[in-house]
Amino acid sequence: MIKNKKILLILVGIIVIILTGFVLLNQQSPVKQEEEISLNILDGVIEDINYENLDSFVAKINTADISGISENPIEKVIRLDEVTEWTIYDQNKGEEASADFTRAKEGDHILIFSLESPESINDLEQFTALKVMIFK
Repeated sequence: MIKNKKILLILVGIIVIILTGFVLLNQQSPVKQEEEISLNILDGVIEDINYENLDSFVAKINTADISGISENPIEKVIRLDEVTEWTIYDQNKGEEASADFTRAKEGDHILIFSLESPESINDLEQFTALKVMIFK
């Protein structure tokens, strides 16, 4: 009789484990969906910069490779916000280093990483820069 109870308890335990497994498999686990951000890169030269106004600067954007744009270069205001990342790319060393707004100056060649598409450059007066890379 004791042997039958042990076998019954083992079978009940196995059934509970199997049922728990099925329940867990049927539950949908929350999956983090990372936002895919498609950054667009605009090539330009800093035309005007005001070090007391940290919100924007003016750049001449190279539009030669952008379809549908007839004017080259085109002058646009580049908006900055608290998440805008500044980097300097040393062409001689091939290294990139963090920088800040004050390292930029008029005439610097830059790449602007933006969410706005290059094709919308004529329609927008300002672009928001998520990253600005200065070439030295």
